[in-house]
Amino acid sequence: MNLLNEADGARVSTRRRANPNLGLIYGIHIDESDVATIDMTLTSAACPLTDVIEDQAKTATDGLVQDLRINWVWMPPWGPDKITDDGRDQLRALGFNV
Repeated sequence: MNLLNEADGARVSTRRRANPNLGLIYGIHIDESDVATIDMTLTSAACPLTDVIEDQAKTATDGLVQDLRINWVWMPPWGPDKITDDGRDQLRALGFNV
């Protein structure tokens, strides 16, 4: 398995700084063909935004990897405890009570 290395992490990290880290991404794998697979969950299995999230993720990683795939996972289930401290600060700045 080719896990996300430091250079790849830096590339992805600079693109996602504008979004609060809700703890939705469980893992990232970039294979030898430069295809990224993100293991990701949602706050609810009924979330209607999966297509929007996939489109935005592909746009955010354009030029960083050859292709992007999202592997939707449901275990472990997401909970507010997965939101990072930085994510909580950003959500509070937007007016959310977390």
